[in-house]
Amino acid sequence: MIQNKKVLLLYSGGLDSRIVAKVLQEHNNKVEAIFFNHPFNSDESIRDNFLDKNNIALHEINCYEPPWLSRFLEMITTAEHGYGKGYNPCIDCKIFYKKVAQQYAQENDLDCLATGEVPGQRPMSQTEKALTIMKKEISIQVAKPLADIGVTGRSRQKQIELAKKYGIEDYPSPAGGCLLADTQLKKKFQALLENSLINPETVSLLNIGRHFYFEQNKEWYVVGRNEEECEVIDEYENVIESGPGKPGVFYRAEKITDSVKQKALELQKAYKKHEDKQLYQKYQEWKL
Repeated sequence: MIQNKKVLLLYSGGLDSRIVAKVLQEHNNKVEAIFFNHPFNSDESIRDNFLDKNNIALHEINCYEPPWLSRFLEMITTAEHGYGKGYNPCIDCKIFYKKVAQQYAQENDLDCLATGEVPGQRPMSQTEKALTIMKKEISIQVAKPLADIGVTGRSRQKQIELAKKYGIEDYPSPAGGCLLADTQLKKKFQALLENSLINPETVSLLNIGRHFYFEQNKEWYVVGRNEEECEVIDEYENVIESGPGKPGVFYRAEKITDSVKQKALELQKAYKKHEDKQLYQKYQEWKL
């Protein structure tokens, strides 16, 4: 276990990284945290006051904006070490995090990194093989305090006991995680990212609405599912605006033609309050 070091903790906001923060402080380490805020985070657990209460400074990498968004999306679409069951390049993602954290640590005179990694907890990124691959990519020391105190495997019992010991309460459920690992979203993410449709302008559409994609002319449509989503969609330039019982429809294509606009109008009719069943069935083939 490391002691008396200046440590940069890769912080997710989950129970494991909270416990690591407390363990590090218990061993007289000065802890800072780095958090990667990206469009595939499934919760907002970072927004609570755990870090503030424990006097831990936070450095946030905002992967919704340049230059980080393009770098993050490129890492996903060019994954060297493959994907899980979804569109999740877990090993490449961990390497990305650690390389960025390593640079920050070195530029700010920090001694090492720390993670909440637990051997055997994750089927892709925390196997012995995966951890060996990642270790070769990083030159700075990476401490794994949970492994050091004997936490292994997928059981959460040890972490729950440690949470009680350190007075950690109201931590997020482990059911969260990265949306890229959701197999039902794989088709959508793969189509949008590999066709370079997501950028700082369109990233707010990534996780809302129903998505449709036509390869010819690279036509992309997003149909709002509720009033909140329609408000986001209606702010865009190329849109069929929402109305009473009618969803907003965003559209984008290599060439905006009358046919593109007609499809957008038909999608609105297909998903209006009293659905046009014929139009609804017509478009299911292209739904992501």
